Amino acid sequence: MPKVYLLTSPLIQELNGLLLTARRDYSYEAHKRFMLKLKKMDIDKVLKEAGIKEDDKINIYGMEFTYKD
Repeated sequence: MPKVYLLTSPLIQELNGLLLTARRDYSYEAHKRFMLKLKKMDIDKVLKEAGIKEDDKINIYGMEFTYKD
């Protein structure tokens, strides 16, 4: 059964505008920019250290993603 990882931090919250734009406008570009910024913050590394596995869920301020390695 997939686990859900809740990501919250002041840095991620600052990016919330991109996340809201991606959600509101279904904007691929806004979503891509948001995910690239998370990657630059080494979120993948943090999640792997926390034990995330393929198909686990990541919840970022109410928006849920499925983790794919």
